[in-house]
Amino acid sequence: MTDDAALFRLAAGSGGGRLCAFFHLPIQSGSDALLARMGRPYGAARIRATLDALCVALPFCGLGADWIAGLPGETEADAEATRRLLADYPFTGAHVFPYSKRPGTPAAAFPGQVPSERIATRAAALRAVAAETRRLALRRFLGRELCVIPERTRTGRCEG
Repeated sequence: MTDDAALFRLAAGSGGGRLCAFFHLPIQSGSDALLARMGRPYGAARIRATLDALCVALPFCGLGADWIAGLPGETEADAEATRRLLADYPFTGAHVFPYSKRPGTPAAAFPGQVPSERIATRAAALRAVAAETRRLALRRFLGRELCVIPERTRTGRCEG
């Protein structure tokens, strides 16, 4: 956690206000089995420990992540572990993407290819959890004055 703690301190203010307290993490799954299959050097417990530390150090940070649905071999229990991890933290953004077989990639040769209908259903379920998590996470900011980096203007409203 030393590197994580130093980064969180920097984002919390020791960086002289030069960093935006927003973290986008390539989590992809809450399943130890799938994380191992993807060759990730960490499991769900490590992800949770990092998120716990981050949320304590920066309770008003923005938090985004990438999530995959339907990686070959994904069981319903794996999909539920991912939904649970997403639901347990104040993610303000989520990039949910359905797995698609790409020739030449290791995953293309994995056994247990998930049917496309099931992938779509699991991706939709993750997006629903993400929408609710975002709604709840954004409530933390009500009544607070925040600095925003404008990213775009839509219908006269600035977003950032």
